[in-house]
Amino acid sequence: MKYILNNSILCHRTIEDGLIITITSQETIHVEEGEEELLTLLDIFSKPTSYEEAFTLVNEKNYISEGKFQEIFELLRTNNILKEYIEEKSSELSSYQLEKYKRQISSFNSLSGVEYYQSIEMQKKICNSCICIVGIGGTGSHLALTLASIGVEELILVDYDSIELSNTSRQVLYSEEDIGKLKMSVAEEKLKKYNSNIKITTYNVHIESEEDYSFLNAHKNISLLILCADTPRGKIQYFTDDYTKKNNIPWLMYGPFHHYQILVGPYLIPNKTRTYSDIFKQEKVSYDDQLESINKNFVASICDPYNGFASQFVAIEILKILTGFTQTSLLERRYYINTNTWVINYVDYAK
Repeated sequence: MKYILNNSILCHRTIEDGLIITITSQETIHVEEGEEELLTLLDIFSKPTSYEEAFTLVNEKNYISEGKFQEIFELLRTNNILKEYIEEKSSELSSYQLEKYKRQISSFNSLSGVEYYQSIEMQKKICNSCICIVGIGGTGSHLALTLASIGVEELILVDYDSIELSNTSRQVLYSEEDIGKLKMSVAEEKLKKYNSNIKITTYNVHIESEEDYSFLNAHKNISLLILCADTPRGKIQYFTDDYTKKNNIPWLMYGPFHHYQILVGPYLIPNKTRTYSDIFKQEKVSYDDQLESINKNFVASICDPYNGFASQFVAIEILKILTGFTQTSLLERRYYINTNTWVINYVDYAK
């Protein structure tokens, strides 16, 4: 077994306290003795090195008994400073992936209890995932860009609109030169500039019933569906719930509302959690011509920072879902975020 230094550690000296080591998710270590031997070992383990190799190398510079060496080694392992390194795991990602996502891999690797090879496995799970986003507007365009950037290598994008001038102030994938073009064509082109490995399938479809999701029957590997579309209002959630339930696809929804409010979740897994219809009973509503006429004046108003904040909140939870480095907070739970006061509340729907 070889070991490698956690590259999230920092060492510095102070006049009063001497050598200090800081490590992600651990308490600061104050080194009171054996500073020279410890620093020599940290330098040795900056490259993958076995226990035996390190013992030999450290004794070429400073004599140290095997008992003392083992004591320091255990200190390094216990305090998240040394990570197990399995070279074969690194080869599971291409050189392009290792270089592109090295900061992400390093971030996973910095966590206590996560070995270097496990951080590689986490990135591999992200790269191998397939995520469907329904609605590539204000929130969906932010989310698609983030998922492509973190390494999701298969996206299914669903929308039906052409780009208008008003889209360019709040839908991050579209610029003024794109006005008049189909959102799906522009989104695919832009996202591939951020991730050359990505496979993107687009559908220019307006979801108006559960049956309108039938094009997804051709995709048997969907890891997660994210609902970012909001029309037909009060209905599309139930169409999505019915389809995902029948096809065993985990899903969640989110979005801003009432200018400064944001809702996120719940994350639902068919046959494991309650369904959306179980949690939110669908009301039977009727409309007459007068109501329809009045409702035509409705404008879904929003400012872009709220789209971006909501989407990054969700992207963090997707990272948890895909990698498993910790449990998602959204399982059968909905968060409500008041961005005026930054008060966050949630409602649990699990039985």
